[in-house]
Amino acid sequence: MNEIIKTNSKKQSITTFLYSIALLFMFTNNHNALMIADYYQIFLLAIVATLLSILARKQKIILSFNHIVIISFAMNFILVNLLTSLEIDRGYFLSYLLYICLYFVLTLKKYNSNDIYKFITAYIHSAVILALMIIIIRHTYGMDTSFRYTIKFSNNEAIDPNYLAAYIIVPALFSLKRWLMPVDRNKKFYYAITTLVICFGTLLTGSRAALIALVVGILCVMYYYLIKFKKVTEKTILKIYASLIVLFFICIISLFALPNVVESRLFESSYNDGSNKLRFAHWIASLESIGKNPLFGYGSVETKNILMSSVHHYGDVHNTVLSFWLQTGLVGLTCMIILHIRIWSLLKSGFILKSILICNVITALIISCQLTIGFWTLLILLEMIVQVQKENKIQVIDLI
Repeated sequence: MNEIIKTNSKKQSITTFLYSIALLFMFTNNHNALMIADYYQIFLLAIVATLLSILARKQKIILSFNHIVIISFAMNFILVNLLTSLEIDRGYFLSYLLYICLYFVLTLKKYNSNDIYKFITAYIHSAVILALMIIIIRHTYGMDTSFRYTIKFSNNEAIDPNYLAAYIIVPALFSLKRWLMPVDRNKKFYYAITTLVICFGTLLTGSRAALIALVVGILCVMYYYLIKFKKVTEKTILKIYASLIVLFFICIISLFALPNVVESRLFESSYNDGSNKLRFAHWIASLESIGKNPLFGYGSVETKNILMSSVHHYGDVHNTVLSFWLQTGLVGLTCMIILHIRIWSLLKSGFILKSILICNVITALIISCQLTIGFWTLLILLEMIVQVQKENKIQVIDLI
């Protein structure tokens, strides 16, 4: 784990610096789903700066298999939008193009372990800021007796708690790893605090999908932490017992600390208010719509407009897989699945990162996050890690 310490003297690249700034100021996003449409300036600057950096360094450009996949996704995306009979949403169209360019350009550049470490640090801090805003401000979302908490931007736009929670759970797991397996032991207590803050902020959102993903992620990180010990000593047993006791009391305290309305949302009313049946109805309508145009989809059109025009169903999709299929067709969906599988296969000895990717997929199956910053940020970060791991022969655990 000394690799990070050894590389701290290396300068952070302009790319990861700008991306880190964009993450840190996520609380100014101004979009109710934390998408890039109203918060594109710094990301666009990161693309330009990366291209200039590659040209200035005269870096040899080598296209990986994943670059070919994203190019295929882009070509299919353009074709689908040319063929669609529906009116294209300009914001959706430009957002897709920007994400494609972000992934393609940023993953062309070469990075070092220090870039990865500071990128993740900024990711964690951005989640801490959002979580603290949830905890302190507690802007209510919903009108019934089981409303949830979120934050409101300066433009009076309140974030959908599901999207807010989906964004902060990934940094929560990175923070948990640094708490249990710190690169710098002097920061162990600090990351314990950041982990607890983000987790409590997640609970206040009342997002069931995020809660499930977070629990799965915590169990996976804890499992990895425990199996790292090759020899079970008395000290190890004491650590295991201590960790379980601490987690137990954290759960109890969190339940008591949760407002009744949020507790009701998580464990009672949301299972009896018909929302689950409605979600299944949206998925069935989405499949019916896909059945009418499975190959090409409908292009950069808001999914609820696609459902209304194709099958006369009022509602949104609430599923990333179905959203990709509706908007980019079968080829686009296939490219995205291949991209995930390829990244998974390249994360050698990357149990924690694979667990985080699974958690991201869990939330993606419950909400439509195909255009959210969090969804694409994790893909870009994992691609960077794969590159640094391959070129420097560093263990994944030493990078995060």
